[in-house]
Amino acid sequence: LKPENIIILIGDGMGINYVGASVLQNSTSPFKEFTTIGLSITCSADKLITDSAAGATAIATGYLTNNKYVSVDTLGNPLYTLFEHAEKLGLSTGIVVTSSVSHATPGAFVAHTNDRNEQVLIASQMVDQGVDVVIGGGSKYFVPKSDSGEREDNRDLTKELIDKNYTYSKNYSDLKTIPDSINQIYALFEMDGLPESSKRNYSLGDLTRAAIEHLNNDVDGFMLMIEGSQIDWAGHDHKSKELLEEMNDFSSAVKEALEFAKKDG
Repeated sequence: LKPENIIILIGDGMGINYVGASVLQNSTSPFKEFTTIGLSITCSADKLITDSAAGATAIATGYLTNNKYVSVDTLGNPLYTLFEHAEKLGLSTGIVVTSSVSHATPGAFVAHTNDRNEQVLIASQMVDQGVDVVIGGGSKYFVPKSDSGEREDNRDLTKELIDKNYTYSKNYSDLKTIPDSINQIYALFEMDGLPESSKRNYSLGDLTRAAIEHLNNDVDGFMLMIEGSQIDWAGHDHKSKELLEEMNDFSSAVKEALEFAKKDG
């Protein structure tokens, strides 16, 4: 039997050492529920140490590429992504992240560019591709400069989404009021990344549950990518306390995904 729904959970910058530390300080860690472990090679084609763009491209396409490249090969040609295949099969697609939704990791599932910093372009491609449920930050990449955004092309993607019958939400309390029966949602809570987990009144698990409730309307199934984006940021800054807090936040999403999988079979 092939699975009806696929949930990909990515802890950005997270290695086995982070998982070990998280499990040691959280006796009820959902990581303990996994019965198998596997390792995949997601290094970049041009550097010993990958960045998020090349690492996510390896997961989203199965190919190694250069650092900074988002689902294009080393020559800049577009690579076929899991999300493109899911949509071809009639599945719904969803992205939930704690960074901007046009950041490198989500970008690899929805866009093609040789520069991860082109978040304005990634946002356009995400809207044009028709991802069904998108939750995170980064509204400034969707609106023109005249509206305090970053876009120089004067496109207001938030208005385009509403014209395409998406429900658009600007905060978590607003997201919670959207009926589960609504299939297409963009929820962009901040101009850029979300606040770190200790400064939010909602968890990545809460956002994951919301995404699953809306995506699960599709009888053909769905593909959902969830990223604990700020685990990586805490790691870069050598902030162990914040790192473990972000791992706990990510664990809340893992827990929601596992609970759904058990219930859904």
